[in-house]
Amino acid sequence: MAKKTTVAKAMYRQGDVLLVRDDGLKAGKEITPQGGRVVLAIGETSMHCHAVDASKAKLFELAQGEEGVEAAIDRCLEILTAATVRVESTQTRAHQDERHTPIELPPGKYRVRVMREYHPSMIRSVED
Repeated sequence: MAKKTTVAKAMYRQGDVLLVRDDGLKAGKEITPQGGRVVLAIGETSMHCHAVDASKAKLFELAQGEEGVEAAIDRCLEILTAATVRVESTQTRAHQDERHTPIELPPGKYRVRVMREYHPSMIRSVED
């Protein structure tokens, strides 16, 4: 019997955003870019967002049939050509690299997960 091997997937984290390389993801409906950028997450309290240039990436809901609770909250980021995930102001697109180091991503598909935390009254997004 052949031994089954597993391959570790590349993972990247920028604040409360986790990106996991998964070229097998099935993309659903495309999420419209905002002001020339694909926005992965918004920090409501600090007025910043995690974004990629829209000419280099597309963001999708996960397709029907993806399994698990994660399918309801995760998204699929497709990097078309090498791109950088940056932290920018939600108002002006000014880079805020002092908040988080930019992440360079090679072409491929990535599962986008915004980290959650438990609070006795609810499950909520991590405040970044």
